[in-house]
Amino acid sequence: LAPMMPVIRRLISKGNKVTAALDIEPFSENFADKFLQEYDLEIKEKVLIEKGKLTEYAKVIIRDSLNDGANYIHIAGADILTYDVIDYLKEIGRDDVTLS
Repeated sequence: LAPMMPVIRRLISKGNKVTAALDIEPFSENFADKFLQEYDLEIKEKVLIEKGKLTEYAKVIIRDSLNDGANYIHIAGADILTYDVIDYLKEIGRDDVTLS
């Protein structure tokens, strides 16, 4: 929660459209919801990593966002998520996307 909130606030304050993709595993409760509801953003909750691999759903979120013009992805999750997103972006030829 903490790593993403300053980034979300900054992006929204600069007029950017923000989509938050939240991995719901292994948590039984999403603590971020009450904080994120204060902002004008789209929230997608689903399993993003399964058995150490990026899920097809996560790939669809990334691909659709890029097709809609996104050029920046902030990852506030486990290192495996970061590595898998980097690998997926290389796989689809989108080395132009900025990551943090």
